[in-house]
Amino acid sequence: MRAISLFFLQRYFETLEGKRTKKESHFIEILYIINRHSRQTLWTAAPGYRLRNVTLSERLTNISSYAFFNCNAFTSIIIPASVTNIGNSAFAACSNVTSIIVAEGNTIYDTRNNCNAIIETATNKLISGCRNTVIPEGVTVIGEHAFYYCTKLATITIPEQVTTIEASAFRSCTALTAINIPAGVTSIGAYAFEECTSLTSVTVNAETPITITSDVFSNRANATLYVPYGTKSQYRTTADWSSFSNIVEMSNPYDVNNDGSTDISDVVSLVNFILDSSTTDDSYDVNGDGKVDISDVVKLVNMILGQ
Repeated sequence: MRAISLFFLQRYFETLEGKRTKKESHFIEILYIINRHSRQTLWTAAPGYRLRNVTLSERLTNISSYAFFNCNAFTSIIIPASVTNIGNSAFAACSNVTSIIVAEGNTIYDTRNNCNAIIETATNKLISGCRNTVIPEGVTVIGEHAFYYCTKLATITIPEQVTTIEASAFRSCTALTAINIPAGVTSIGAYAFEECTSLTSVTVNAETPITITSDVFSNRANATLYVPYGTKSQYRTTADWSSFSNIVEMSNPYDVNNDGSTDISDVVSLVNFILDSSTTDDSYDVNGDGKVDISDVVKLVNMILGQ
């Protein structure tokens, strides 16, 4: 058994393409038996085949790029504590995965707060997610192909700390209908939301449009772009944002008391709201950081003073 190479099995799998047999699953099991006993690197899991149960060896240290690409039948991923390297797009296009766990004791990767995603601990980069992922606070980068072809991902919340959405991060998430991009995001890679055919609402919180390419969004003709108050003209004249057929300004965040103007009465209303700790209302979050405190008062006062 150990004398059989992964290279040989991969060639065998390729001969099955288009004429898969009932014995297919048995050969795939052989692949994993070999890996358990003699390999520390998993090069390929015969992408596209109907893997249903995957058990990775506790001796495994390296999962190569695209190792499980398009293996869309299995539903869970457990990364052993021994794994120290996961290549780019290792689990991309695994559209039916609902559970992702990194074993305790892994010093390179984690699934903090039961988030159902693989996060590179040192960089706070989410490298692989699934339809049940909840991106935890503290994540700063959503990696390339992190949610690629996650066709059953219907909703996702991007935390305020995220600064970078890499190339093809949400590409072909065909069930995704809306996305809210935090103000702190300074980079969105090519094809990040390409082929998101159900995406009809894109909210961008940056007051100054960031530079994107024409291939970031492919559904701009059918989507509404929501931008911060007072920035519509900037987005309308900025390349590739201007291609959205409908651009709508969000309501004035400085008109706290909704009287149609921004003045000292709004400051009073905001201060009273903060002092009344028994109430919650996101409309008082003037600076959009997800909480209401003295920093919102400072932001409002500076706005009134024209600073």
